[in-house]
Amino acid sequence: FSPSHRIQNHVRLSAATPRSTEKIEVEDFEEYARCMSPREERKRIQSESREYAVIDERPKWQRALLAPIKLTKKVLPKSKAKPGALILLRCGESTWNANQTFTGWADPDLTPEGYRECEHAARLLLAQGYSPDVVYTSRLKRAVRSAWTVLAEMDSQYLPVYKSWRLNERSYGALTGLSKKGAAQELGADVVQAWRNSLKARPPPMKKTDPYYPGNDPRYSDIDEEDIPRTESLLDCQERARPLWEYKIKKDIERGENVLVIAHTNTLRGLIKQIDGINDDDIQEVSMPNGVPFVYRFDKEMNPVKPGEGSLTQVHTSGTFLEKPGLLKAALKRQKDWA
Repeated sequence: FSPSHRIQNHVRLSAATPRSTEKIEVEDFEEYARCMSPREERKRIQSESREYAVIDERPKWQRALLAPIKLTKKVLPKSKAKPGALILLRCGESTWNANQTFTGWADPDLTPEGYRECEHAARLLLAQGYSPDVVYTSRLKRAVRSAWTVLAEMDSQYLPVYKSWRLNERSYGALTGLSKKGAAQELGADVVQAWRNSLKARPPPMKKTDPYYPGNDPRYSDIDEEDIPRTESLLDCQERARPLWEYKIKKDIERGENVLVIAHTNTLRGLIKQIDGINDDDIQEVSMPNGVPFVYRFDKEMNPVKPGEGSLTQVHTSGTFLEKPGLLKAALKRQKDWA
């Protein structure tokens, strides 16, 4: 289908105001936000943990060895552990990255280059002495395979891996599966760029009959239909990831565990936004190139520790890239060219 056929009525709206993004910009985020109290959010995350918890469990022999340690921890008075590190990693290049296609919740595989990016990321972690204790990723193939590749390269396949839909990439609605350049040419570059880059603008929603509608995918059968997005703004996507940070990932780090999160640009931005308290405008200046680890350290109050002199960081953030300056610059340029 052509973009004009897929977008239907929304394209006619755009045609009426071909170069105006005002109507898109003023949509009220609160109207769409799935508002829950902190208690409801915590219960939802705990419920998701029980229903779809750890897929790659530790071996029985390892759990048996750890049992006395866990019992001792319960009996002895608890002292506040030194927080672990948080390692954020964007998954490797997918086939749709390579051919400039709107991807979202669609499920293309990694390219050979994508696998190499993940192997390189694992070697960077090993060289810097980082050893994760638990891994979080999305339910999308490109992220899951990235996690498998990183763990295999680190000889750490036994680590628990938690796959959460909350870390899935932003839903691009009816744009999913369309060429970015083709959509811009047919619908107008200004309109498409507003859908892509504006914090609150949503692309037209996909229909439930759309082949990319995730409600028809069995991997999401445990999710309430109302929680499955048919389209999302950047803010929607970041808000979706926030409870997972608050009630799972952050708690792991507070217990002293090193957490590796392998996900997608916009969900990783959502985590960074929470950690560094970045405002809605500035978060769009934060970049996450494929396959380059971005590491946070925390003090005992879970405040991010500012990177040291000469560290490779980026504007508005307290994390550090584990990459050589020249290679990091090339990776950031690649991401900018894709955008």
